[in-house]
Amino acid sequence: MINNVSIRPAFYDDESAIVEIMNHGIEEETNAYVKPFDWVQGSNWFSSLRENATALVVAEINNQIVGWGGLSNYRGGREALSSTKEITFYVHHDFRRMGAASKLILNLEETAMDLNAKHLVAILLDDNEGSRALLEKHQYFVWGLFEAIAEFESGPKGHLYMGKHL
Repeated sequence: MINNVSIRPAFYDDESAIVEIMNHGIEEETNAYVKPFDWVQGSNWFSSLRENATALVVAEINNQIVGWGGLSNYRGGREALSSTKEITFYVHHDFRRMGAASKLILNLEETAMDLNAKHLVAILLDDNEGSRALLEKHQYFVWGLFEAIAEFESGPKGHLYMGKHL
């Protein structure tokens, strides 16, 4: 199904779709935010995302945005880590298992290599089995775990670091 997915740069007018996908992730507790963004918070978050991303892309199926992904500097300003990028990706829950996340990862890996990155780090919650399995499929390995440091109403979760040398 990966052939039905196209990747393109994200634009300002993609804000509402990207924030909606992010809010689904928040509701599913797949990131460390605890409340979905309202309109103002979402707009501020999106502005920060665009400002801090070294790459920001969306995945589309039939001209509908179904996911987004980005690269950012890992621990920005620390020169010894300048060849490392953080990779982030989200896919709308109605479009999972259709190849969008894999296509996002492959696109972002290629972009990272074009930016002379040597390492990619993905940071996820330790119970996000879907993302972990997908990253393992793309040859990412567990590099570290901060146990039970994220506090949710449902209980604590760990912060899992997965990485890949390019």
